[in-house]
Amino acid sequence: MKDVRFVLLFLLLSMAVSAAPKERVQTTKDFEAVTLKGKKIKLSDFRGKVVLLDFWASWCAPCRKEFPFLIDLYNRHKKQDFVVLGVNVDERSADMKKFLNRLTARVPFPVIPDRKGVIPKLFKIEAMPTTFLIDRQGKIRYVHKGFKKEDKSTCETEVQALLTETQP
Repeated sequence: MKDVRFVLLFLLLSMAVSAAPKERVQTTKDFEAVTLKGKKIKLSDFRGKVVLLDFWASWCAPCRKEFPFLIDLYNRHKKQDFVVLGVNVDERSADMKKFLNRLTARVPFPVIPDRKGVIPKLFKIEAMPTTFLIDRQGKIRYVHKGFKKEDKSTCETEVQALLTETQP
């Protein structure tokens, strides 16, 4: 009986740990892409800045809820070398543009249309939205899958922590 309780306790603890946003330290894979405005960018162009890399789609309900938060987060921290890059995976650009046009606020950060899914494959995206927080050295530090209202404070705290870190 003790063995069964121990196994159940172990399973519950491991589930609780896996549900939390994960802090990772791994180097990002660089990519080159063209933004919706026609500007060619590479992820490595943003070394020295804290980057929030967000994968989203117009058909994704949590993505639609997350987007206004990302705009607000960017506007509050952009003067602190904080960048948001939104990678859209809609198959039709009309769907993406329709979504962006319906937003009450203008999107102040680069949006990258990726209809072929090249960038999501690099990052092994399994869910929408998926958000990576990347430090100034280009290391992935936090990964979030999905979006709930409660995630706002967690993400804000993580961004603040990365912005206050000193560079080596």
